[in-house]
Amino acid sequence: MEEIDIREEEPLYNNKKWLYDQYINKEKSQTEIAKEIECSQSTIRNRLIKYDIQRRNRQEINEIRYDCKNKPYSNKDWLYDQYWNKGKSATKIGILCKVSDTTIGHWLRKLGIPSRNERYNQDKFKKICKYCDKEYFPDGLNINRQKYCSRKCAQRDWLENNRGKARIYKLKQIYNLDFEDFHNLAEKQNYKCKICEKKGNIKGKNGESRTLYIDHDHKTGKIRGLLCVHCNRGLGDFKDNIKTLKLAIKYLEGN
Repeated sequence: MEEIDIREEEPLYNNKKWLYDQYINKEKSQTEIAKEIECSQSTIRNRLIKYDIQRRNRQEINEIRYDCKNKPYSNKDWLYDQYWNKGKSATKIGILCKVSDTTIGHWLRKLGIPSRNERYNQDKFKKICKYCDKEYFPDGLNINRQKYCSRKCAQRDWLENNRGKARIYKLKQIYNLDFEDFHNLAEKQNYKCKICEKKGNIKGKNGESRTLYIDHDHKTGKIRGLLCVHCNRGLGDFKDNIKTLKLAIKYLEGN
């Protein structure tokens, strides 16, 4: 008598290659895969862990759960991020948006996003950094990258043009002083360094650089007075060590 194989067919979620293709290549969510093969989401999640298939983070999952009516590919920043920053092909973006790769290609050209295959087109999108004059390609999502080649250049340019604001912010955050308190402290010292008594200023008016700086006890945080840059740096180099300072005085007196 002929034997009949009554074994059940192997569930698709046990097929690593199939699961990888659905989750990574076709970028389906765990819920979508579970619904398609009629199993629980936890089963899919457990198989992803078992087969060491890297799971997407929450932000990527939310990007996939989009509303088709919104046509995300018509948003330049979104399309630029998918195509350039995340390195997805027009085909993959098309699968994500449920449209053809031809549609994605059309929107890439319409929105002026350069093709990765046509490198000569990139020259049209080069910009000159406002701070260092270096050529760079702007980032469609980062506002600073429209003017600067890096965050460091953006910060340096802002500081050079807003030193007054930065100084007032630092006074409040570090020393809990407003500028009026700072001014009163300098006035008590007759605008002189508390050690060498060299005349200085605190605001940097008329293009002058600031020459008086706050000196404080690094252990207690208590403000000790205003010093010129050299005296302030000197105390810092000696690490406020009185014994070392006395030895330095003894050394100078002996020579």
